Amino acid sequence: MADVIRVTGMRFYSCHGVLPRERSLAQTFEVDVEIGTDVRRAQRTDALADTVNYAEAAAVVQAVLEGPPRALLERLAGDIADGLLALGGAKWVRVRVRKMNPPIGLPASWAEVEVEREA
Repeated sequence: MADVIRVTGMRFYSCHGVLPRERSLAQTFEVDVEIGTDVRRAQRTDALADTVNYAEAAAVVQAVLEGPPRALLERLAGDIADGLLALGGAKWVRVRVRKMNPPIGLPASWAEVEVEREA
């Protein structure tokens, strides 16, 4: 069983979506990430170099959400997952990307895509 590092509720105001107005008018996105790893070495050494740095993980999320527009939540989540795995130290990652107030023609709190990838 792996230990898990989580960063949740990261919020961004970005232009992603299929519709032309979504690419020109920013909207709110929320992202949660989970990183499956082994923290026993960091537990012994108490050194940041011996674990997955969650500030670096948050920076990966920020780079994707504030980067070039993507049409799909699936693409956003997958690009974040790939970036997190590239940091090293992760056995697996889980990423949830939510579009708050999605344009679906009826009331909804959010639309969400979750991806899980293994190293």
